[in-house]
Amino acid sequence: QQADWAMRTIADIKGHVVRVFPDVALVRIKTDDPATDLAYTIIRNKAYLDVTSMFSNEKDRDTRDIANDTLTVVEGIEGSYPNFFFVVEPRELEDFTSRLMAVVTRDDYERLVGVYGVRRTSDTFWETADWFQDYYAQHEPLLYGILDLNRYANR
Repeated sequence: QQADWAMRTIADIKGHVVRVFPDVALVRIKTDDPATDLAYTIIRNKAYLDVTSMFSNEKDRDTRDIANDTLTVVEGIEGSYPNFFFVVEPRELEDFTSRLMAVVTRDDYERLVGVYGVRRTSDTFWETADWFQDYYAQHEPLLYGILDLNRYANR
């Protein structure tokens, strides 16, 4: 399926460019029927120089191994604190993937958000949040819980 291919491609992103991505992003891929829309989670994995550096008081840049940061893509919803939502039409999947793969700087990421992101200030923010909440309840009834949007970014 095209959506799975696109998400596998995104999971290949690694290194310094990953630092501009949110920790947890939820992606809705629309279909002809909203009941069959797909959800994916993109998780930013932060690498550290050693295990103890995760808990130290040193500056982040002194303990991080940013060159080994990666993205993990999971079908469905993972995590309780999404930092951002993306909404993509099927015909836009290739463009979304290409733009995401081309992100190198914060400005590149902001352009991606401008096209596919749902900012907290967007008119569709609550509608999108409700869709993810409903999807989570329907598809993950044993893990389901309220998505806490306290850490949601507007970028």
